[in-house]
Formats: sequence, C-alpha cells, structure tokens
Amino acid sequence: RRVNIMPTVKLYDGKRYFAENVSANNTVAAADSGVVLNIIADALVTTLPNITTALAGTLVIVKLGGVPAGGPVGSGANKSVGHAISPHSSDKIVGLGAAGVADKDLLMVKASMQVGDYVILQAGDATEGNWNVVEAVGAWTREG
Repeated sequence: RRVNIMPTVKLYDGKRYFAENVSANNTVAAADSGVVLNIIADALVTTLPNITTALAGTLVIVKLGGVPAGGPVGSGANKSVGHAISPHSSDKIVGLGAAGVADKDLLMVKASMQVGDYVILQAGDATEGNWNVVEAVGAWTREG
C-alpha cells in the first residue's frame, strides 16, 4: 500500500507555499527550491533551469496525481497523469541506475502512473551539470 507523504494542499508559512498545484507547463526557478510541484493535469512538462553555482543544492520535488481542492475531473486517479521533467540542453538527470545524457527527459508514462508517485531532484555541481535523483517512487523512465 502506497503512503502519500507529500502535501496535497497549499500551505503558507509567511514566506512561500510548501505545495503548489501545477496545471500547465512550468519552468522551475531557484525560488521554487523545496516547494512540492503537485502535477494535476496530464501531458505537462516541468523544465529545469540551467545548473549554475547559484543553484547548487536546489531541490525540485515533483509529485503526480494529487487531488487539488476543486480539481479537474479525473485528477487523483491512477493512470491519470503522464509527465516529463526536462533538463536544460547542457544538463542531465542522473540516478535511477543511469549516468544520464544531456538534454534527455525523465518521464512518467500515464499508463504506469500511481497517485503519489514523485521524484526529488537536487542540483549538483555546475561544472558537471547534473540534476541528481535523491529519491523517487514510481515507474520513472528516460527519454530514448
């Protein structure tokens, strides 16, 4: 049984949201570090910024299929959301048993998605240009 450990509603701590519902393609900024991007619509792309020294240690958390308040029909159901996480053209996503290839996406195929699947990525060294998978749940795959 899958336990949903990520927040699914917007919480505010006086500074920023802990979770944000995402229903359109989005580009991550350094200010998004640590915010849970709760993907609530199908076939979206989350674009990661080019890794620079200023981004070192930045965490990007992408969660799939959370049910937002008043969310669209079908959200929150298994196999309801496919998603792509796209690094900058010179960067790569490393982990989950792969060294990574520059400009190749990390993918969740809609047919494999389970509510609560997530991935946590951390910006590595700017010289290497790696987004490192810190933790992941679900059947994440890679762009061929």
